[in-house]
Amino acid sequence: MDGRKRLAQPLITAVCLLRAVNLGGRNMIRMEALRELCTGLGFQGVATFIQSGNVVFQTKPRDLVKAASRIEDEIEFRFGFRTDAMVRTADELQSAVEANPFEPGLDPRKLLVFFLKSAPGARAIEELLAVDSGEDRVHVRGREMHVYFPGGLARPQFSLARAERILGTTGTGRNWSSVNRLLALAQE
Repeated sequence: MDGRKRLAQPLITAVCLLRAVNLGGRNMIRMEALRELCTGLGFQGVATFIQSGNVVFQTKPRDLVKAASRIEDEIEFRFGFRTDAMVRTADELQSAVEANPFEPGLDPRKLLVFFLKSAPGARAIEELLAVDSGEDRVHVRGREMHVYFPGGLARPQFSLARAERILGTTGTGRNWSSVNRLLALAQE
């Protein structure tokens, strides 16, 4: 140290989206336990949103990939299963909302943002967009995939599992309303 005091790093707000928790009675995590887990990892201001594994917290602006890995490891240790954690800053979540490629006025219940673990390459995106998805509309940008299901989410023509195989990465989806509510929570 050269005698100067180190300046404390300001905290940033991050959002963690867990893949496939509390679905159909599998991979169950109570949100209280998830808040305790994240607090135990040193995150501050931890809040959860609905039961599908959404956590908002403050942390130092360090490698968020490492934060995701720590959350995944701790879930496996405490709950006995491994799941993917997609972590985005509040600014990245804002960008995902602003990047919505679909015209205003579409039914928000039929719009899904799929948060990818990593950004797919251009060739994989081209291959995905070449797949016949019927009326369903798909757009990939960076680590987000926006999908509009005109016929609803109950019987989609576009397969998210197939999309993951083609893109070579996993992800987790949130409907448009949830994404916007998470953004509002992150901006509080």
